[in-house]
Amino acid sequence: MRRLTRAEAEPGAKLARNYYTNFVQRVVDAISAGVPVTVDAVQENSTAPAPRPTAVKIVMTPDDNVDYFAEQGQLEEIAGTYALHNTVVGQKSSKRTAYCKGENLVDFPRCLNGLCDTDEPAYEAPVSRRFLEARPYFRRIEGREAPAQVLTWGVFVQVSAGS
Repeated sequence: MRRLTRAEAEPGAKLARNYYTNFVQRVVDAISAGVPVTVDAVQENSTAPAPRPTAVKIVMTPDDNVDYFAEQGQLEEIAGTYALHNTVVGQKSSKRTAYCKGENLVDFPRCLNGLCDTDEPAYEAPVSRRFLEARPYFRRIEGREAPAQVLTWGVFVQVSAGS
């Protein structure tokens, strides 16, 4: 078994590795395979097909404040403010939820609040971001946009306000 490098052993990198494997990778694989994406019936009063997503945007917390997305109520407030629709990707045991804005799936990684108990949570949040950005689905391939992208909070607010 390969030993982890010092950077890979950081709590932020470990958290990002699990988030990538259990969420990002599964969602990108699903939308690439044409798996159904539906708007959540509870929010929209009907389960209707969502626009065909082309990318996944992962929004990081403002100022590396790792508990900013800690509670579902915080995310619902953000969704209401920026007109995001709760969506479901996949079916049965491979089902994942995210928000939808136009042709993008948007996720706010609540798992970052797992870094609250570390010695330096504001240090670990950027470690998570850098680890994600180094993963295959976050890289451009042959001039095409990457299927996943990490956005800072400021960029998310700016692009959401303009659409």
